[in-house]
Amino acid sequence: MDYQINDHIEVRSGVMGGKPVIKGTRLDVETVVGHILAGDTEKDILEAFPFITAEDIEACREFTSKMAGLKYSITELKSVQ
Repeated sequence: MDYQINDHIEVRSGVMGGKPVIKGTRLDVETVVGHILAGDTEKDILEAFPFITAEDIEACREFTSKMAGLKYSITELKSVQ
């Protein structure tokens, strides 16, 4: 089943095993969030994946926070560690 999570993230059957991906790509949210948690900057991520936007990265942050039931974004949580 295919569905749109928000303006930047979607799930398409047959793409990345049904994981949430950046709309129109095969780049999964998990990969983007992994880069954020590893300490990569937005600039680093955009250089590694030039086909996405800063808005896509923010959508990944927001989606992950909502899925985890967090009040704060993963970026805010990482900064207090």
